[in-house]
Amino acid sequence: MAGLVDRSMRIPGVAGAPADERLSPQMIVPLMKRSEPGDGTRPARPTASFTTDSGQPRTIQLSRSEEFVVEDLVGDLLITYVFDLPRYFRHVNRKDCLDFGIRHDELRALSVRNLVRSRPKPEIRPGQAGVMLVMDQNLESSLLLVDHLWDQFEPQLPGETIAAVPARDTILITGTEVPDGIELLERAIDTVWERSEQRLQLSRSVLVRRSQSWHVFDRS
Repeated sequence: MAGLVDRSMRIPGVAGAPADERLSPQMIVPLMKRSEPGDGTRPARPTASFTTDSGQPRTIQLSRSEEFVVEDLVGDLLITYVFDLPRYFRHVNRKDCLDFGIRHDELRALSVRNLVRSRPKPEIRPGQAGVMLVMDQNLESSLLLVDHLWDQFEPQLPGETIAAVPARDTILITGTEVPDGIELLERAIDTVWERSEQRLQLSRSVLVRRSQSWHVFDRS
């Protein structure tokens, strides 16, 4: 079954947490995902695979209550929501929201608060024409959602704020008026993309922040 993955997203798991695992809304954090045409992630409905008594493999769709909660962000980027457990992440589904009394439109703010509370302050690593943020080598891309972080960055960057998340554990930043900033960022995107495992790849898009939201950057 899909629904539970380890922190490095190496293995599939089951749709529910172990019986002795106590979940709470304070464990929910945002996890970025890449959208692909026809991948079925809007909404992402889990499936269960098993073998019948006659030895035949079978896969079924689980109920609507077990659909993962998925939200569009920008371009080919999606936001999924997961319970941040010690050994793995477990996707938040519709039933979880009902059980905890959480509306879907409340998940982003809740998950961002939990992310900021549970993770160390990002480290800023300067590069040739921009910076990279390093946090826990796991959820760096989710920092796109932390508005107060970008409110602090914007006055310090020449021009508009530019960012990229080529992999789940990578976020790169520059400004539109940094000499060669966008060109160097695009090269860095290519490098990260080529070196990252496919399961961690996110987006090759360049993003620009305007009016406190992200947009795909159009150079024309």
